[in-house]
Amino acid sequence: MFIGYLKVDIYIPYCHSLKEKRQIIARIKERLRNKFNVSVAEKPSDKWQRSELSFVCVNYTKSCLDEIMLKIEEYIRFHNDLHILDTQKEIL
Repeated sequence: MFIGYLKVDIYIPYCHSLKEKRQIIARIKERLRNKFNVSVAEKPSDKWQRSELSFVCVNYTKSCLDEIMLKIEEYIRFHNDLHILDTQKEIL
């Protein structure tokens, strides 16, 4: 059994308040949880336009974990309101 970990540093250029950021991040977290069956956590930050999301999933094959993490990254990358600044990926 393998554990996949993906950390994504996100920039939200059109966000003008902390409340707006929380709404955008909550919507993204909920969609990714439902679509990919992963655990999602956000690192607390008071910056309006930056966020760090961490995703964790478990599977019996490394290739399946890699595919899930790539799809999560693509989903975030093609979201209109977000820009990915940095990613970190590990499979244990």
